Amino acid sequence: MKEAIRRAIVEDHERVRMGVSRVLEGESGIRLVGEAENGAEALDLARRENAELHSRIADLQSQLDKLQRLLQLKDSQLATLQAQLAAQQAAQQPLAHTQP
Repeated sequence: MKEAIRRAIVEDHERVRMGVSRVLEGESGIRLVGEAENGAEALDLARRENAELHSRIADLQSQLDKLQRLLQLKDSQLATLQAQLAAQQAAQQPLAHTQP
């Protein structure tokens, strides 16, 4: 008989981990040895259980979050530069005189 593949689920969203766990528990030939919320926990689990890691694409979420923060920073910097440019242009324009 073939030995079951030992798997660990690595996912930062608890509900996703629960769903993947339910799916894997129903699979023959796969033995779920644990779950981890992040990479550090996954490495600890893998060392303890000597398991192959099952990592979801959701790990990309972390990278996408970082990219989104960078884009927000860029947008913020762009808005600051636009405000500075508008202030400079306003300072260079002569003041309109109002007649009494």
